[in-house]
Amino acid sequence: MFSKIPLGTYDANIRFDHKDHWRIELIGVPKRTAIQIHIGNSINDMTGCILVGTDQDFTKCTISGRAIAYKKMKEACIFSNGQRIRVKIS
Repeated sequence: MFSKIPLGTYDANIRFDHKDHWRIELIGVPKRTAIQIHIGNSINDMTGCILVGTDQDFTKCTISGRAIAYKKMKEACIFSNGQRIRVKIS
């Protein structure tokens, strides 16, 4: 079963301490902690997190276009280590 992150705008931090070396962590998600936005492919990669992609296949529970979406997300965030940004979940 999946739980949803409530729609809204959240403060977030850029993190550099994972194997992919870059991800966004949302701050202040009600009743949740350590919600991160990062690259991944399947349901196993997304426990408690948001994965980026350009398309999804609900029959296989997979996401495609991961690298393209991940690169675009990084390019959209002008950042330095620890800089806080705002993320809108809609």
